[in-house]
Amino acid sequence: MKKTRFFQTLLAMTVAVSTALAGCSQAPEANSSGQTNASSPAGKEGGTLVIARLSDANNLDPHFLTQINSAAIIHHKVYEGLIRMDKESKYVGSLASEWKQLDDVTWEFKLRSGVTFHDGTPFNAEAVKMTIARVQDPAVGSNRANLFEAIKEVKVVDDTTVQFILHYPYAPLLSVLASAEGGILSPKAIEQYGKDLTKHPTGTGPYKFESWTPGQESSW
Repeated sequence: MKKTRFFQTLLAMTVAVSTALAGCSQAPEANSSGQTNASSPAGKEGGTLVIARLSDANNLDPHFLTQINSAAIIHHKVYEGLIRMDKESKYVGSLASEWKQLDDVTWEFKLRSGVTFHDGTPFNAEAVKMTIARVQDPAVGSNRANLFEAIKEVKVVDDTTVQFILHYPYAPLLSVLASAEGGILSPKAIEQYGKDLTKHPTGTGPYKFESWTPGQESSW
């Protein structure tokens, strides 16, 4: 019985690479000062990747994460944050091409242009602002809201420039923005699905969600 249950938990997650998505290719890397590294390799389209996990995800909403398997899917497949950490644990650009600290409580990010979410919605500064507003909204009730409590305001300077204005100096800000919880959501999906977004994950990552049968498989 134990052996049977073990193999049942090793259900394969079939991940089919989505067809070409405008602006959803791998972001150019940036160094620790926020400057873009243009030599970063481009993503490859096509093919099938099969992944076996000991247990399934229980949630596909970045703002309601409770376990590692969910975070891994969200962070590496569906969503992208403004920045990410490379294999040497250095911050590099993702949806942001560069960034700088203007003063103790103000950070400015320059965003990549020409990027779209999987539902066709353009990625811009308003999408960043709406994502942070959602996770901070008490009515949403996110269990990850405490990670963003240092953020006083997300200010839209223009379509490709956004500023994070903090209540106080907060050293972990870049770490939060590079985490699974820092993934940027489609504004259209936020309005359309609300708390049901876990069933309709919509980001700018390399894989587009198609279906999910909890405990069995998901297709991307």
